[in-house]
Amino acid sequence: MDLQVSLPTIESLMEAKVHLGHLAKHWHPAYKRFISGKANGFYLIDLDMTISKLKKACEFLVQAASKGDIIWVCRKKHLSNLVQNLAIQSKSHFVVSRWIGGLLTNFDVVRTSINKLIKLEQTFEKGVHDRTKYELMIMKREWKRLYRSFAGVKNLTKKPVALIVVDPVFEYSAVIEATKMSIPVIGIVDTDTDPNLVTYPIPANDDLISSVSVILEPLSKAILLGNKGKGVEHQLKDYSNIQVQILKTANDYQSSDDNPDFASEVVIISSDNVEENK
Repeated sequence: MDLQVSLPTIESLMEAKVHLGHLAKHWHPAYKRFISGKANGFYLIDLDMTISKLKKACEFLVQAASKGDIIWVCRKKHLSNLVQNLAIQSKSHFVVSRWIGGLLTNFDVVRTSINKLIKLEQTFEKGVHDRTKYELMIMKREWKRLYRSFAGVKNLTKKPVALIVVDPVFEYSAVIEATKMSIPVIGIVDTDTDPNLVTYPIPANDDLISSVSVILEPLSKAILLGNKGKGVEHQLKDYSNIQVQILKTANDYQSSDDNPDFASEVVIISSDNVEENK
């Protein structure tokens, strides 16, 4: 197919240090076909293979994204913001904090926790009825726990058509679940990783931000080509630092028919401020 995504050049890959692998003693034998040489005790990655495999992954993603949703997975802290931003730009789902076991293999059960997160956010938007400041704090604490795990997949309603992972060994649980569910996996694989773990291995350094970025950006553009910008729309809001209304109904006081001044009360509470309005 005629790929309409610009791929990086050998020079740009060299500049991003994509070719720098791990120490030779930490290599995986199945990676041999992706190695071009050795320098100072480190294996060097064949960048021609990198471009070839990246092109195949992009071609697959254009087709896949036209049929369904993609999930990006990267829990490495120094790379999580990069991956989250690319996932949002490409209208895709993401997991950058914690992989919840069963997200793919037992989705109906996991969905109950996602629904709880959505319900909490809807409650915060409308206002919390008949709760104390302490109870609101507990609700926000529960929201924070759920948000950490499900923020990037709360709009997921069906089996994704593909996963993109940075370092299949680090994301082994996600890769295994995808394999069990026959979901293709695109993965950035370094010299210490078995490339056979994933469906579409892309040989590259999987730790340097510059390397991961130059590989993932074409993947993001390929997804946008496939879904035509009509994928997932994320609504990410930090409710732990946002004022939430506590609504006390008229039933807490005298009847509004007897005394309209006591018809309702709204108390706006934030983590650092308490304000009453009657």
